[in-house]
Amino acid sequence: MDLGSLESARTFFDALDVGVILLDGVLQPVWTNRAYREVIANDLAMCEQHCFTGLNPGTTRCEDCMPPQVQRTGRTFETVRTVRHDSGRLHTYRVILTPAHDEQTSVVVFVIPLREPDQGSGQGWRERFLLSAIRNSHDAVLALDRQSTVRFWNRGAARLFGRTIEDAVGRPVHELFGDTDATTLEIFTPADPHARLDEREIEVELPGGQHLWIELSRTPLLDGSGRPNGFSFVLRDVTERRRAAEKMASAERMSAVGNMAAALAHEIGTPLGVISNNAEYLLLDLEDDDPRREDLEVMLREAERIGGLVRDLLEFARPEKPEMEELLLQDVLERVERLVRHTARKQNTEFELAIAKNLPMVQGDANQLEQVVLNLSMNALQAIKQDERQQGRIELRLDALEDGVELTVIDDGPGIPEEAMETIFHPFYTTKPNGTGLGLAVCKRIVEEHRGHLTAARTKSGGAAFMVWLPAHVSPM
Repeated sequence: MDLGSLESARTFFDALDVGVILLDGVLQPVWTNRAYREVIANDLAMCEQHCFTGLNPGTTRCEDCMPPQVQRTGRTFETVRTVRHDSGRLHTYRVILTPAHDEQTSVVVFVIPLREPDQGSGQGWRERFLLSAIRNSHDAVLALDRQSTVRFWNRGAARLFGRTIEDAVGRPVHELFGDTDATTLEIFTPADPHARLDEREIEVELPGGQHLWIELSRTPLLDGSGRPNGFSFVLRDVTERRRAAEKMASAERMSAVGNMAAALAHEIGTPLGVISNNAEYLLLDLEDDDPRREDLEVMLREAERIGGLVRDLLEFARPEKPEMEELLLQDVLERVERLVRHTARKQNTEFELAIAKNLPMVQGDANQLEQVVLNLSMNALQAIKQDERQQGRIELRLDALEDGVELTVIDDGPGIPEEAMETIFHPFYTTKPNGTGLGLAVCKRIVEEHRGHLTAARTKSGGAAFMVWLPAHVSPM
């Protein structure tokens, strides 16, 4: 930019409604116009935090500071910054830096306030319409700068993460999540400033402990000169979609298991009965000390075990319909505690109940729900025993949660292997030497028939936690 007569240029700049700063050869401000002095300079956050205005000493400049690059390359640079005023109000500015061909001035900085609420109303109705659509989108849209600080946050993001725009903008992105693993955080803070990402599904944990599955797309943001300036993200909550897909896959597995069980019962049941009958008949003809008795007894035991497996498969594939009644889940827990107490004591394992007060009633089949709680409790005991612990601890916790009741079974055993988290409820998946892999699958099916859901997690101490949520029952008026 050729300033011509400096005095004329300053008179011209003073008539503008945008801020203008003239920087000298060492990139220090030598003059600011009326709009900057009277309007923009009142925004202290702008002056103190952003060295592109030239108001910070050179020793505090960030490594990609724009004034030195304008001076070095002779090119014009442009960016957009959102800053928080002392009052808490957010101000957004378009900043353009251009080289000046003048003895006293090296760089001219234009600071253009973008008006609220549409932050860019002077750019034409198309841009206003587009920005309004993005701001009001049901999908979450957010933008991060190169320091991974939130600079844009729409209403969809506020709804998804439970944070207002005022609360989110200006925060580091990692503060938006709870104990989310490093791989997930790396998606939001990639090392490559040009890295795109299309429709990746990830699980995130919010600071309140809620887990969400989100579909995420990431796009690099470039400033007016083509330099990386951060990333924009579009996120969609797909938690319900994943649950529906898992239920459909589970139903397909159940159907396959049912068909297989029926075939097994027919193809194996008859010859198995013949083997058992013949083994029993041969035993009748042998003396008690005959060495062949042991082989025949092993044959009978294994035939009975296979027969039991076939019966379990049939029960799993053709479950009884639950007989619904209004009940307190607390009563179910107390019955299970009486059943398990002796086994836990013999295993030197503490078995504790933690039941909240004033819990709502649920509607369910007491026997089937007792089967679920007993199965989860026995699994916890077996996990602790398998870990060869001298002592252990199991806690059954009952709380009111989200218009329902949540039962959590927590143990301090070896926990759930990472590779098992996706398949732990699948039929025939087991980590037990003699397990059938049907127990947790049956529990999940029962809970879902009660319009609830069953999930698993690894605890921070290394153990396992299983969460059963059931909806509260509201009696008709």
